[in-house]
Amino acid sequence: MEPPLQNLATRWEPLGYCIYCGSVDALTDEHIVPFGLGGPGVLPASSCRTCATETGRFEQDVLRGPFWALRAHLGLKSRRPNDAPTEQTLVVVRGGQEEAVSLSLNEHPLCLNFLQFAMPGRLSGRSVKGITILGHFLYNFGRPMADVMKDAGADDLKFSQAWKPISFARMIAKIGWSMACAERHHLKLKPNDTVARIIVDEPDQIGDWVGSFTGDLEAVSGTLHEIRIREDRDRNFMLAEVQLFSYTNTPRYGVILGSLR
Repeated sequence: MEPPLQNLATRWEPLGYCIYCGSVDALTDEHIVPFGLGGPGVLPASSCRTCATETGRFEQDVLRGPFWALRAHLGLKSRRPNDAPTEQTLVVVRGGQEEAVSLSLNEHPLCLNFLQFAMPGRLSGRSVKGITILGHFLYNFGRPMADVMKDAGADDLKFSQAWKPISFARMIAKIGWSMACAERHHLKLKPNDTVARIIVDEPDQIGDWVGSFTGDLEAVSGTLHEIRIREDRDRNFMLAEVQLFSYTNTPRYGVILGSLR
């Protein structure tokens, strides 16, 4: 399935301070969704260099980790396109014997295991260190697996992906928080109780703020990624729902943005 086109020119009015630490010095532009995922909008002059370095570091764990081959296959933007992979390895199983083979991205099934997290600790009432993984959802973004198996005479295919779950969860939180700030929803929150400090300074607490949302998996037509901000007045929280590659029925991740005033 081809991803839909998306307007990449959206620019919000600058805040004039870092959305993570509040600094007003050496501000840089902040992509709501990372540039390497075809980020659909920019919040100008809204991240200091120190925080931008930190968010860029954990984003790269994802963009040049499990998402790298898929990004190249979909033609998403890259600051170093010449570094992008042109083929990907998988393990073909025939009669109980395993063989590692490399396929071009057009021939590869490009399967991606989206992590399934537990509910955010602040919603479940169970605080955790790091983040709890319950399982994963397998998505076939490239050539159909059945076709690859048939051509290879395979009984099964195996894949290996190097995930850094905390980096992925921090990236999800960063996307939700950036969107909330771009639309000025963060002004409704208590400034001393937001996810901002967790994103850049306290990653061991990320599982209290980020998790998977339950419910049916649904595609959102006409979008590459979907971000929704809503208020939970019963629990006095503001939440973000983040769905990457939402033109397929990928899972939604929830971010507690902070406590409402």
